[in-house]
Amino acid sequence: EGTPAQIQGNPKVIEAYLGKGVA
Repeated sequence: EGTPAQIQGNPKVIEAYLGKGVA
């Protein structure tokens, strides 16, 4: 959830983003 900048700045967001994207 958020812009690429926020995603890159928040490892937990990356996991959540990938988790929803992949799954």
